[in-house]
Amino acid sequence: MSFEVTTFDMVSLVKSVVEDFATMAKEKHITLNVAPPPDDELLVRGDEDRVRQVVSNLVSNAIHFTNQGGVTVRLGIQNGSALCQVTDTGTGIEPKKQRLLFRKFQQAGEKVLARDLTRGTGMGLYISKLIVESLNGKIWLEKSELGKGSTFALTLPRPGQAQSSTTCDIRGCVERAIEEVK
Repeated sequence: MSFEVTTFDMVSLVKSVVEDFATMAKEKHITLNVAPPPDDELLVRGDEDRVRQVVSNLVSNAIHFTNQGGVTVRLGIQNGSALCQVTDTGTGIEPKKQRLLFRKFQQAGEKVLARDLTRGTGMGLYISKLIVESLNGKIWLEKSELGKGSTFALTLPRPGQAQSSTTCDIRGCVERAIEEVK
């Protein structure tokens, strides 16, 4: 997997993703908001299309698992990196199932691998992790409480921050992920 790394505005990207999911949120009668940083701009270094894929996955999951209340995407800076947090008022994730997140073919819903219940493959967070880490960022579950919702977060480098290779050898990424699962 190779990346086309450029500098782009994360606020514009997130607003576009939220606009893409506005109908889905409206159909569920939940709110979907963006809380941008004070200056309404947050430049990052990364592959804009791949970052859009990651943010779309997080927003889609948040909407899917929220039946009342809403989803908010907050943007800011943490330790010099661009920070994006997706918070929902959804079902939350049971503590013992949180360890399944970001693993291949794993879901933390009522029944692990119950595709008929969640309509997912269990690959979204796994792929998101590979993408974000390949772009020198981090992605994690910040907090989750049953019946109160979850917050997922990711950081990405800003212009001027040290960058390593922008190409991910897919075999190397997969091997690394397998080792993490063991």
